Amino acid sequence: MRISSSCLVSLGGWVPAPEMVANNPYVRYVTLGLPPWIYVTLLPRVVWTLVPSLAGLAAPGLDARSRRIALALLGWIAVVLVTVVALGAIGYSKLLRYAVLVTPATVLLFALVAGRAWTARADASLAPGRRRLATALVALAAAGLALEVAQGIHTPLLDWRSDRIGPLLGRGPGWW
Repeated sequence: MRISSSCLVSLGGWVPAPEMVANNPYVRYVTLGLPPWIYVTLLPRVVWTLVPSLAGLAAPGLDARSRRIALALLGWIAVVLVTVVALGAIGYSKLLRYAVLVTPATVLLFALVAGRAWTARADASLAPGRRRLATALVALAAAGLALEVAQGIHTPLLDWRSDRIGPLLGRGPGWW
């Protein structure tokens, strides 16, 4: 395998060489222009079901076993985020794809919390206030899921024309 002198490959990512940072505006932006904590701020904007999941965890009524599972999933998410933030702090480019390892945990967390809220909504033995809270969580979860699906459709069909993706295809802005 031949390694280009323009980047140093390690840990599945890349640390760009100084001349690449100096000569390529995109590489300079994702390496120096973004703060290392960008993953923490972007994740809820990309994974629309994360906020409803966290809200569902904050609501009472999750049984002890489900709460332990949810905490383990949050730990999974935290380990990945801490790792990519640390890599960004030492000079790796900050690309959201590096945080893709949170996806299984966010999907499982959403399923756990939304499923529990759905069950609680229909539980006649709960106090009316708790059932209303469960109904609100189901609505919030449905909105998050709809937004995540919409983004999953919008991004490949419409965002490919953006100034960030066009240059990667070898075409400058305005090529379409």
